[in-house]
Amino acid sequence: VSLSSDLAYLKEELEKSKSNNQELEKQNFFIKQNYNDTVELLQKEADDNLRLKEESERKFEEERSRFKEITLQREFLLKSKVHEYEATLEVFEHAVASQSAVINELITNLENQQISGNNYK
Repeated sequence: VSLSSDLAYLKEELEKSKSNNQELEKQNFFIKQNYNDTVELLQKEADDNLRLKEESERKFEEERSRFKEITLQREFLLKSKVHEYEATLEVFEHAVASQSAVINELITNLENQQISGNNYK
């Protein structure tokens, strides 16, 4: 009697153990699934972050290049204006020098006429 009741008890424990094992396998499956989903999400986030970083760096380089181009254009325009003003200044300086020479010549002629006029008196 004791042997058959022990056997029945062991069978019952075996069934409980199988049931527990199945439950643990289900939990393990969900844990693995959760883990895989988390890894996938983290990988996607890492990929997105890398893509955003590369896009940001590309945009920065484009803006830097554009700024550099604009700066070079402005520098060229400013140098052109400086050369233009220098040339204009040179023309004005030449004109002033010519006018000064003419004025000096007129003054000399007037002085000479005054001296000549004084001599006739």
